[in-house]
Amino acid sequence: MERLSPPPGQIGNLGPPTLTIRTAEQSHQDDYVRFAVSSANPQEAIRELAERTGGFLIANTNNVDPLLAHVMEEVDTHYEIAYPPKSEREDGHFRKIEVKLARTGLRVETRSGYFAVPDTGVHPLTPEEIAGLRALDTQPRPHGFDYLSRVYRFRDSGGKGQYAIAFEMPISNLTATPQAAGHQRRLHASLLALVKNTNGEIVDRVSKDVPSEVTDDHWDTVRVEQMTYQRAIYLPPGRYTVETVVVDHEGNRASTGVVQIENRPEGGFGLSDLTLVRRVEDLAAPADPADPFEYAGKRVLPFVTTHLLPGAQPFVYFVIYPQPENATKAVLRVRLLKDGRPLTTLRPDVPAPDASGGIPLIVTLPTKPGTYEVRATISQGSRTTERTLTFTLAGS
Repeated sequence: MERLSPPPGQIGNLGPPTLTIRTAEQSHQDDYVRFAVSSANPQEAIRELAERTGGFLIANTNNVDPLLAHVMEEVDTHYEIAYPPKSEREDGHFRKIEVKLARTGLRVETRSGYFAVPDTGVHPLTPEEIAGLRALDTQPRPHGFDYLSRVYRFRDSGGKGQYAIAFEMPISNLTATPQAAGHQRRLHASLLALVKNTNGEIVDRVSKDVPSEVTDDHWDTVRVEQMTYQRAIYLPPGRYTVETVVVDHEGNRASTGVVQIENRPEGGFGLSDLTLVRRVEDLAAPADPADPFEYAGKRVLPFVTTHLLPGAQPFVYFVIYPQPENATKAVLRVRLLKDGRPLTTLRPDVPAPDASGGIPLIVTLPTKPGTYEVRATISQGSRTTERTLTFTLAGS
């Protein structure tokens, strides 16, 4: 692993990236295409989708005339019935649908129900998201394997607080299905987070589908890696519950978790949460201003865990948000304690804000085993705020 340029205990810019294994972003597609490509047998997936919605599949035949006649017959004798739900509470739970007929000679084609999820305007629910909703709707909630989820607070903007929802899980926790042809293993995980207000209603959702194939000769290297994902959201002041779930589609397993958010306004002056950094990557595109882990051509990959294995070389990342209308320069103090005893105190010169108005900084940390506490305090005029982070670095 390449070391970052500043020596331990100093503050500086992010250094060169290290090797990481990534899966390609999946483009947004409609439900039918996503359902088909998520299965090892696309035809069976399409058949299941058609039959679940009251239709049927035309496949593996050249004699399509009677089947098309059946389609036209259903179109000519088809009536739709709509109704307003009794409850308008969009809490992510499953609502059953049952249709009873008062006369004979009719046939009902309906689904068994739906998940009460608000329309975000981005894309309809995908089959992978539905699998996550099903796990969250199960009592008791499943725990098929371990994973970590966490929420990091960043800036206030437009009366809302910016948060990043992060997932972390060892790839070895996923089922890797051997593929006879091609000497590969297939993995498929999907991540889902539902952000709910105090009434239990969904105000935002974050999801990620991660299908992957790994060749047998690379499996031993890949299986010891961590699967990580982060996504930023904006929330008005208030209390929120973040319900998270990871689905292992190859193993037909799922695990769930819950994170709490207490979003208090900070009035345009503040300090982000302190984040342990796993490594840093170069960006192939300009930094996304909506992603707090991207800046100046770099992307920070955080540790979600605070219990690090021997040999880890962590850093601490945070962002200062000074008041632009305050002419007083911000003052930063970083204190580092080890096993409860003061180790060092840093009082670096704070640089000017970047184009976003923030000042992203990174602190390199000692690599000796022990329990560490980092305390970062930022002051500007009469305003002062502090963030702390405690982590453990295990011995060999």
